[in-house]
Amino acid sequence: MAIPGVTTNHAIVQAKIAGKIEWLDPTQYYYAPGYVAPDLQDRAALVFTPEGKVIVNAIPASTPRQEERIERNETFTAQGRSTVHEQQVRMKDGDLSNLFQGDREQGVESIDIALCNAVVNENARCRGERAPLQYQLPEAYRVNIHAEDRHALTRIADSRYFYLG
Repeated sequence: MAIPGVTTNHAIVQAKIAGKIEWLDPTQYYYAPGYVAPDLQDRAALVFTPEGKVIVNAIPASTPRQEERIERNETFTAQGRSTVHEQQVRMKDGDLSNLFQGDREQGVESIDIALCNAVVNENARCRGERAPLQYQLPEAYRVNIHAEDRHALTRIADSRYFYLG
């Protein structure tokens, strides 16, 4: 209403926290300091000042950084199975926010099953270990997965296998 002829489809909050401009999206289920969802980055924003003026500002693009680190240890058996111990560390950007949103919308157990299925080919006795996610996302988040993969290797000759991992 304050800007004739302009329609909007989203509203976010610009705040100055500890001397730094933060863009907070109240439609998100989480808060990650310093993180702006990709669909809001590198876009113009109309900012309403406390004096009632409107200024044009820009939501900056985030600097690319590591989002995930994975350490995987796998032990194979003669039957083509393997025991997998995988440690995933997700950083506070898109990958972690997607995990949080999945927990909220599909349930923690469902997401844990999806994590297990993403780690092994034929899942058996998989369990994930991770702390519950809170509204304010941490800088980094650890997920430990322990599983048995019943189909890690496919025999292609007498003593030769093809790795499907």
